[in-house]
Amino acid sequence: MTIGDTFIAFMRAVFVYKTVIFAVAIIFPIVGAVFAAIGKRGKTDRDGRFVANFVIGASLLFFILETIILFIAHRFFSANLIQADAMLVASGPLCLAGSLFFIKLIFPLTELTIIHSIADFIVLLIFCSIAFWFISKFRGWGIYFFGGITEMITIGIVMFVFLGRLFSRFSKGRLNNQ
Repeated sequence: MTIGDTFIAFMRAVFVYKTVIFAVAIIFPIVGAVFAAIGKRGKTDRDGRFVANFVIGASLLFFILETIILFIAHRFFSANLIQADAMLVASGPLCLAGSLFFIKLIFPLTELTIIHSIADFIVLLIFCSIAFWFISKFRGWGIYFFGGITEMITIGIVMFVFLGRLFSRFSKGRLNNQ
């Protein structure tokens, strides 16, 4: 069985259970918000925050996986996304939007760790992409840069200092607490 056959078999199974997947995508944020509200009512709201972080993280993971599957289907199998099943395509965004909406009713989103992690990761990803683009301008031993060598060195130093600062901010509280 090839990877393509495995993907096709996986998609057939997804189409069989599309109603269940859609129902879970709608119910998961509601149930998660209820558990977060129950966890918030304890002595501390630590349990509620953990559940809220988990619900948003799981919804985001579901959305990302759905996006990857749609990309694979469109890119490698020439699937037309306009003709895709609406319940399956809508389940990821609805789950993410629902979890953000219902959790926001319980906790301010700015107080949740997962939101700060996502924001830091997006900024880090953007600046890593810029750094990758900047490094790709050096082809072989020649330097193709519009400007002087001092401008190139200055931009490079500023970029890598900023990336180092972003990475330390991103990893400071997350890698040490595990």
